[in-house]
Amino acid sequence: MFGKKIQVESSLYEKLKKVTDTMGVSVNEFATKVLENEVDKILGAASSKDASDLSQSEIDAISKKLKGLGYLD
Repeated sequence: MFGKKIQVESSLYEKLKKVTDTMGVSVNEFATKVLENEVDKILGAASSKDASDLSQSEIDAISKKLKGLGYLD
């Protein structure tokens, strides 16, 4: 199920751990759901295009946003 890993700051992980402990889910499950929702929002804002229809500049913009959020190196 999980093929790739991402790194987050220790302080963010601790916050995620507090939230997920109260929710009864794992940090991985929670982070995956949050990332899926955010990527869907970004892709939806770009347009209703299929991901394969994105231009290189749109892909770069999405990558830049995810890097800014700390989800990509």
